[in-house]
Amino acid sequence: MRKIIFSSAMSLDGFIADTQDGYAWIQGDGYTKLDTVKKWDYAAFLFTVDTVLMGRRCYELNQHKDFVDQKVLVATHQNMVDPSVTFIKDPVEVLTSLKEASGKNIFVYGGAQLFQSILQANLIDEMIIGIVPVLLKDGIRLFEHSADLQWALKEVIVEEGIVILTYHRRT
Repeated sequence: MRKIIFSSAMSLDGFIADTQDGYAWIQGDGYTKLDTVKKWDYAAFLFTVDTVLMGRRCYELNQHKDFVDQKVLVATHQNMVDPSVTFIKDPVEVLTSLKEASGKNIFVYGGAQLFQSILQANLIDEMIIGIVPVLLKDGIRLFEHSADLQWALKEVIVEEGIVILTYHRRT
């Protein structure tokens, strides 16, 4: 069965984007003394994925163009047309169906509202959260309304002050 994996960078105070939807703050602090031997390999991760689901705001920021080897689904209630992506209105229904189909894993790329709806439906199998050593004070919060679910730590990677935590859902 395919896994539904959410991955995102997050500030220490829980934001995934600043007030202008900016991501320039996503960078390490240069301190390597605590780095782990294993590094986060985004390209290798993407190789395990054949479908990417993102919200409309990510699409409008042209982030869908980063995924040339995957099918991109965009969750929106607006009527939009773009032959390079598939627009869907009910991501929970679509993910439930896709999870049972054959294929590689499904990457939930963003945004926060989309993630919350999928989390509430208990469809996320794994979360990869990179904690960036910065306090934003405001922006788009990741865990606005969290579901009452149990998670188990699977892996910890440290790179230049960024702690990358991989959790899988307890069954």
